[in-house]
Amino acid sequence: MEPRKTRTVIDGTIFKTGSIDSLVRGEVAFIHDVPSLSLLASLGIRLGKRVRLISKSVANGPLILSIDNRSVALDRELASQITIRKQR
Repeated sequence: MEPRKTRTVIDGTIFKTGSIDSLVRGEVAFIHDVPSLSLLASLGIRLGKRVRLISKSVANGPLILSIDNRSVALDRELASQITIRKQR
């Protein structure tokens, strides 16, 4: 189930909330909510972390993300459960 997309204003800055799989190539966001799976923490996917989408594979293949100067491959179904916040 994809998280609902919302807009939030913090200190006059508008942020858009969605899932990691809603990012487009090169786009940067911050992780806002993560399912409690130890695998994600070991990959560096934690609250507040900055992520950038490097690429999306075709036919529902994995997403390639940059987190802490590392490339991480993430299943698209799992990525849809991770909420991000990006500046609009």
